Amino acid sequence: MADVELGDKLVAAELERAQLECRRLAIELGKLDAAAPWYQKPLQLLPMLTACISVLAFAFSVAVFAWTQHAQAKSAARNAEREFMRPWLESQWDTYSDALHAAAAATTVDHSDEQAQAEREFWQLYYGRMVMVETKTVSAAMQKVGGCLRAKERCDANARRSTVLELASQMAQSMKDTANMNYETYAQNRFDYVSGLGRGAD
Repeated sequence: MADVELGDKLVAAELERAQLECRRLAIELGKLDAAAPWYQKPLQLLPMLTACISVLAFAFSVAVFAWTQHAQAKSAARNAEREFMRPWLESQWDTYSDALHAAAAATTVDHSDEQAQAEREFWQLYYGRMVMVETKTVSAAMQKVGGCLRAKERCDANARRSTVLELASQMAQSMKDTANMNYETYAQNRFDYVSGLGRGAD
């Protein structure tokens, strides 16, 4: 960012210098207009115009260079943010996949040992790895699935299926959103469990 600010200052300085130079040439031209015969004025005007155009061309080239540097700096910053977020995206994908699989298996109709194991995995993810990567909408969807598991008698097959489908949709949207976030925005989109603003224990 310091290089970008320096480039902007350099552009401003060169443009100011160009304006002053053209103003000086205009003053000199005015003096010559008063003293020189009319047939000599075009010849006297030509070097002044050439000098003014050269100054303006140099100022323009400096402005283009500074703009290019600024664009490159912004692009480099965006690329750095993407690289920084890559581990979070990969971890989010893996954790979401495990949690969705556990939620689907845990909310099946039968009461097999596999279902019981899936429910245990769901709660481990609920209070463990999901806390690190989930966004607010996914956290709310996880809470709905958890509510169904805690009150199976009040949560029929259609309700269980709906909560899992909603969870899948929220996870997909969350991953899409996270891919376009920097870390600061991502952190703001997560619950603050330390201050007690996260989801409850159901």
